[in-house]
Amino acid sequence: MPAGQKITLTVKNLNSTPSEFESADLNREKVVTGGSDITVIIGPLRPGSYEFFDDFSADTPHGHIIAK
Repeated sequence: MPAGQKITLTVKNLNSTPSEFESADLNREKVVTGGSDITVIIGPLRPGSYEFFDDFSADTPHGHIIAK
């Protein structure tokens, strides 16, 4: 994503159980019920890497948003 701009993310939960989009780096925490999606607005961000994860499932891989 471009640094210095706001973006809108759509987070889809394809499972039947709830998930939680969480990121201390982005200061966001939002529950996604099973089979639904949420909108998360982030930014503007400085250049760097910002981690996010599913706080309800420790075994789920973590992801990163990279602002350049």
